[in-house]
Amino acid sequence: MWIRMLSAVGLAKVLRVAPTPVVAPASHVNLETVRAVIVNRMHVLRAYTSSVTLPVFKAELQAARGNLTRRVKKLLVRQPVLLDDKSHAKLNEVLASEWARARRSEESLALIMIDIDYFKPYNDHYGHGLGDDCLRQVAAVLAEALPRGGDLAARYGGEEFAAILPACDVDGAVAVAERIRAGIAQRRIAHAASITAAHVTISAGCASTLPEPEDPHTGLVAAADAALYEAKRSGRDRVCAA
Repeated sequence: MWIRMLSAVGLAKVLRVAPTPVVAPASHVNLETVRAVIVNRMHVLRAYTSSVTLPVFKAELQAARGNLTRRVKKLLVRQPVLLDDKSHAKLNEVLASEWARARRSEESLALIMIDIDYFKPYNDHYGHGLGDDCLRQVAAVLAEALPRGGDLAARYGGEEFAAILPACDVDGAVAVAERIRAGIAQRRIAHAASITAAHVTISAGCASTLPEPEDPHTGLVAAADAALYEAKRSGRDRVCAA
């Protein structure tokens, strides 16, 4: 309500630092560009906060600046890929939280389900020690491929991983999944027991939605899982989208 009382110049300054997203779609993120945009907007907001004399306006703007600072820290600090026994539960917890946040902010939320192709034969052929090392290498590629601090990847169970991408549409999710698939292929992890390739490959299913109040987040999981099944049914070593 108070924003209607600002001058035209003041309003223009506020609009340049307020609700517009500070992060590009996941498929086109350049962290240096993101940092530059964020720093510029924070400088403008700090300068404008200092120039406001009315206490109410100043309090509102200082609160906005604090919120922006907290969002920046979250966006620029990448999350580790979770591999322990609690990773599935943590992923579900974060997914439920991001679902609620996306519903409030009316933003899309994307999920990628990833499966290491023929991982059981890999374990049988090379042993569980190398199997665990393969999981760690896949996790490392996921960590490199997820461009934003708000993204989270975790082992979903067995040879399956999942990645949560807030404020991302299905095209962005597919681009990230293709980056993960290419990264795994480039590592050339030998896989003599695979009938898809001589090295480890992954299949991935992507889904994205704009959460509705009555929709449970399990629908997004089911859609991504169905897309993963299609990728495996179609020959593996590929990405499919719901």
